[in-house]
Amino acid sequence: MSGYRIEGPSAVLTGPHLEAVQFAVQATIKALRARGDTPPRALLEAAELLDPPAPRPGGDTPKPHTGHAVRMSTQDAARDLGMSPRNVRRRASELGGEMVAGVLLLDADAVRELAILRTKG
Repeated sequence: MSGYRIEGPSAVLTGPHLEAVQFAVQATIKALRARGDTPPRALLEAAELLDPPAPRPGGDTPKPHTGHAVRMSTQDAARDLGMSPRNVRRRASELGGEMVAGVLLLDADAVRELAILRTKG
């Protein structure tokens, strides 16, 4: 083993164990958002660590849905972006929108990136 030093408590998760933890973190984030609460930053960071974003050549190519992305509703995205749900739906393809059981769900990472861009200028 070279180049890595792990300090403090740690665990190596693979296969079904990793999938179970990914599911638990995503389900918790979804439940918090469903009741109108903002997930704690540490929980969102854990979600990112468990499912790191794919490299994006050129910076504007949308990330393909991997099946593990944290998804959010158009209403939650509209609140986070400070725009109407209608405008969010218009930008659905840019935000990794996907219809699931007749409901438009958006990639939470893409929404967060757009929110950052909107606050910068």
